[in-house]
Amino acid sequence: MVTHDEKQRLLRDFHRESGWSLGEVLKCAGCLLILISIAVIGTRIDTQWETRGSAQTQSASAHDQQHASAVESKNGSDADRATLEGQSIAPQSRAAH
Repeated sequence: MVTHDEKQRLLRDFHRESGWSLGEVLKCAGCLLILISIAVIGTRIDTQWETRGSAQTQSASAHDQQHASAVESKNGSDADRATLEGQSIAPQSRAAH
């Protein structure tokens, strides 16, 4: 059991203790600083991954466009060659008949 004198002393000590002491404020500020740092680092990493991913997508898209352009150019050249060969063969075959 707590005596009346002990109770009074504990209440007096409790009321004297500052709830907003400098140490407690610094602890809270430190924790908030750590949480904000983690959030900022996470955002930067996420942004870097998005940037890297979009750069790879753009690079792949540019590569696909170059490949498609090269294939189209080759197909066009083949078609032109076939047309020219067809024209050069046709007069020869007419001349032979």
